[in-house]
Amino acid sequence: TLAENTCVFRAIDLAKRLHEIDPKVELEIVGFCAQPRTLQGVKQHIENHPYITLIGGAELVPHARILEHIARANFGIISYPLLPYLTNKMPTKLYEYIGLELPFLLTNNRPWVNLAAQFNAAVVIEFDQIDAYRTLEAMRTQPFYSKGMSSAEHIFWETEEMKFVYAVTTLLP
Repeated sequence: TLAENTCVFRAIDLAKRLHEIDPKVELEIVGFCAQPRTLQGVKQHIENHPYITLIGGAELVPHARILEHIARANFGIISYPLLPYLTNKMPTKLYEYIGLELPFLLTNNRPWVNLAAQFNAAVVIEFDQIDAYRTLEAMRTQPFYSKGMSSAEHIFWETEEMKFVYAVTTLLP
């Protein structure tokens, strides 16, 4: 979902800053935006920036198509703000990126960072104080998914199903 509270504008601004340093940097924004005013803002922010593409926007994007784009990407972005209602939530995107072994830029939120660290999956940054040069350097040099375990084996539902079933059956009479 594209919305102000998922920080789509942060991602756009970051892409612009990184593109200034390295013209090969591109951004693909994939998703549905339910708020017409926000969608208009996204379109205004990306106009005249041909390296930023919007897929979906006013139309729903099937989850399978979103996963296809994630699988083809070089990097993902999770730039959600540290708001009380998000602090202890785990974004679906976090699991999708890890499951598909996509490196990503991540807001410094301890539960998210802890999960990503298990797989060497992310560059943790402060989106309010971005050092674009340092971020780009980390993206280029940090080893990702190098801990010798397949994230797909540990992150998708199939591997968690038995743990969940066991937990539920032990709690129920």
